[in-house]
Amino acid sequence: MNLNFSEDIEIDTDDIGVECLRQPSLYQKYKQHEVEMAKNKDLAWEEVKTIRSELIKETAGIKEVKNAQQAEAYYRTHPDYISAKQALTEAEYELNSACAATSAMYQRKGTLELMVKLLVMDYYARPSEPKDLAGEYDKVKEREDKTQESKQKAAGRLKRKRK
Repeated sequence: MNLNFSEDIEIDTDDIGVECLRQPSLYQKYKQHEVEMAKNKDLAWEEVKTIRSELIKETAGIKEVKNAQQAEAYYRTHPDYISAKQALTEAEYELNSACAATSAMYQRKGTLELMVKLLVMDYYARPSEPKDLAGEYDKVKEREDKTQESKQKAAGRLKRKRK
């Protein structure tokens, strides 16, 4: 299965309709990948159990292994068991990564829903003429300065009247 998460998770805001149509197939693709990774993990777990069982059977013929703790020590240090455990750990990692990707695809669905709501409310409407934010800021600053000067003049008159 060909997955490219960094491309698939991106949303083209200029074409929300197409993104909404792509979402179900993307989610299905990632969910299918997650299911495959879960199957791989289960198979790896069964392999670990099988190897452990075979190694425990082997210990029956070894005179030095007298109890369960020694049998456990035998199979846990055996190279076949160690490699099977490593394969299980890798399969669990792959499953966790697949689950995270599936979750992100589900969150993508929610984001698309919110974007559609914003689109319906004309949130993305473009202004007919570009705003001069620096000019707007200068006007606001000028008004604030004038207001401050007026307050200072009024305070000065009040002080003179009180004397």
